[in-house]
Amino acid sequence: MSYELTLQNFSGPLAKLLELIEERKLEITTISLAEVTADFLRYVQGLTDVHPRVLADFVSVAGRLILVKSKSLLPSLEFTEEEEESIKDLEERLKLYREFKNAQNYLRNFITQGEHSLSRSLFLNLPPIFSLTQPLSGDDMLRALAATLSDLERTTHESQSLKFTLVSVEEKIKEITERITRELRSNFSSLSEDKSREEIIALFLAILTLFKDNIIKIEQEDSDADIHIIKNTSL
Repeated sequence: MSYELTLQNFSGPLAKLLELIEERKLEITTISLAEVTADFLRYVQGLTDVHPRVLADFVSVAGRLILVKSKSLLPSLEFTEEEEESIKDLEERLKLYREFKNAQNYLRNFITQGEHSLSRSLFLNLPPIFSLTQPLSGDDMLRALAATLSDLERTTHESQSLKFTLVSVEEKIKEITERITRELRSNFSSLSEDKSREEIIALFLAILTLFKDNIIKIEQEDSDADIHIIKNTSL
């Protein structure tokens, strides 16, 4: 998965996620990830004319954020070991991205100031040379090239099969609509009870879609409280 993709003026998912966290002056923790989930999902929904590979990166990060948010709303929700590692991995990658970003800014300022390199004055007028630590023959270079090409071919042909359960957001929209038609209101905890990770993600996206289309209203007392879903009867 690519974590630092740039297309024209477009930044990748980690860059956007870090921006949202820094806007709120938060540290990189599971709590802060939960707080910016809604902002991140709104940003993803507004993406247009984006390369499918880049969009897949955003959707992958969004899926992890929804898990984090679901846990904050449903403390009793238990994650598998793989899901726990996935969330921890996102935190670590985000922290690492921030370190690289800071280093990038430092190097940019360093170059802008004209201090492109540092060297001892002894080497200033010497021509550039390529120095080997040991003798190297043409046969040695051919063997090294053959080994490199062999590794490249093996890497190119390796593939990995991914198994996942496809859950339709449209199905979840229909499920929520039917529920609030019968009962006028519901909540996220009851809708997500005993649901799989994929179903919870689809459910969360369905709620956002219905809210955006003004079909439902959403109430939440605070960031840790359950989400109440109410049918918009004013339509």
